[in-house]
Amino acid sequence: MLEFRFTVSPGQDDVTDGAFMGHLDIVGSAGQVTTRWKSHPDGGPGLFVFLAMVELLDGVGELVERGRGTFRYDYDISVKFKLKRDGTLAISRRGKAVDESPQRVVADALLRASKDLAARHLASVTEPTDIVDVREDGSREYRDYRTRTENALARFEASTRGLT
Repeated sequence: MLEFRFTVSPGQDDVTDGAFMGHLDIVGSAGQVTTRWKSHPDGGPGLFVFLAMVELLDGVGELVERGRGTFRYDYDISVKFKLKRDGTLAISRRGKAVDESPQRVVADALLRASKDLAARHLASVTEPTDIVDVREDGSREYRDYRTRTENALARFEASTRGLT
């Protein structure tokens, strides 16, 4: 069974802006992908877990809405999501298969992991980050993972609602 796991690294009790470092693991029927480094006992630096979650929700959600094509997640690892003609979603890394499942299965697994991350850590986010994003209209806003997470979850649920 396909599983996505977002793990926040220990020792970040003082992080209040949601910029938690941690790891992403994707475990599929044909293999797995991880941000963990084998040469580091703690897995190495990893990635910003809330940023990774939002990017995966948006990328996979947009792919499902389009109904064709690919989405490549390139942050600390490169993972390719390809929507096949028969409606299955193939997940691979460097040309090696990780999983191939119906879109609903992939959507449910990603949503489950994302909601779990939010339930475990979003309540401790009390302020936006110091990172400034520039909007399309040129205005600037501080990156706030509270609203970004809630909005990404809502967009993903809306874009995958019709899947069977």
